[in-house]
Amino acid sequence: MPILENVEFEEQKELYSNFESDLFSEIWKFGKARNFRENKTYKYIGLNIEGKYALFLKDLSKRNPDLKQYYESIMGAGDWESMGLLQQRIYTNPEYYDLKDPSIQVLISVHYLSQNDQQKEKNR
Repeated sequence: MPILENVEFEEQKELYSNFESDLFSEIWKFGKARNFRENKTYKYIGLNIEGKYALFLKDLSKRNPDLKQYYESIMGAGDWESMGLLQQRIYTNPEYYDLKDPSIQVLISVHYLSQNDQQKEKNR
């Protein structure tokens, strides 16, 4: 995916270091996953479903009915869905995604930062 190819992970980690720790923890949490075939444990970043960002998504999904499935998918899995759902929704229903709206900007930014982080960490 182009976004994953164009966002430098080292720059992204530097961006994270500029966040106050409380802000980071209100959005994300760290977890570990084990790949038994490779006998390796991987660290990953996941959604903090009890954080303020999850509440932001809930509120946003009430104000933006097109985001209801996105929100329910994320909360059901406890993590971000694949890139396809949000991207497809923005493409097919642009009237719900005013790119000048700060709430939509935050939604898109956090979504893709999370996806990029997961992809880059998985390949390390």
